[in-house]
Amino acid sequence: MDEFKIASKVYKDYSIKEGNQHIASEYNLFHILKYCKDRSLINILEIGTGIGTILSLFQEAKSSNFLNVEKYIGTEKNQYCLDQIKRNCIDNDPSELNFKIVGDGSDIQDNGYDFAVVDGSAEFLDQIISKRLKKNALILVEGYREDQVNKIKSILKELGWSYTYFLRFSTWKNPSYGPFQQKFQAGHTIFFLNPSQNDIDFCSKMKTWSRFRYHSRKFFNYRSLHRFLD
Repeated sequence: MDEFKIASKVYKDYSIKEGNQHIASEYNLFHILKYCKDRSLINILEIGTGIGTILSLFQEAKSSNFLNVEKYIGTEKNQYCLDQIKRNCIDNDPSELNFKIVGDGSDIQDNGYDFAVVDGSAEFLDQIISKRLKKNALILVEGYREDQVNKIKSILKELGWSYTYFLRFSTWKNPSYGPFQQKFQAGHTIFFLNPSQNDIDFCSKMKTWSRFRYHSRKFFNYRSLHRFLD
């Protein structure tokens, strides 16, 4: 399976699960896999695992041999979500993915993570960025979480680390089977820490391209054109 089929399968599965009100968008699931595949990212840290959508995404990607993820660690304190994670990701996991769920960022003890997904509060984000991520890691902020984006900028400025980023507006319409009523799916902000010149050029190009796509999305459902335009 490719990233679109895996993302669509997981999104469709979670659209009918209990607690689906805050799951990651299909668009973001697709791009999470695409960033990992294109850049060989194999050590994943998620802040705010929720009911397990993104964890299931990596389990599916590993079991289908799309990604060779080495480890995943996620933070979650809500007991309801922890119960759903057990039901959705632990009791039925054919992937043998090496994963762990901890209470919050202060409970993460190891380092070397090359991809962080921020899908919850910014608690302990400074410790996570400075101590747990690789110097050239990627950070994806799922949805339009302005507080978390500003917090990351502030932390990176304090650390004196260079970075580049862009806001990737979603141009995919929500499928009829999803839990969301909005016309368009949520996008994300992606940060490249200590970027190469290629990263800087890529972000510059995508800022322009994303604005164009945002203004043209009322004419096209880019979801059906993902092979060519994403």
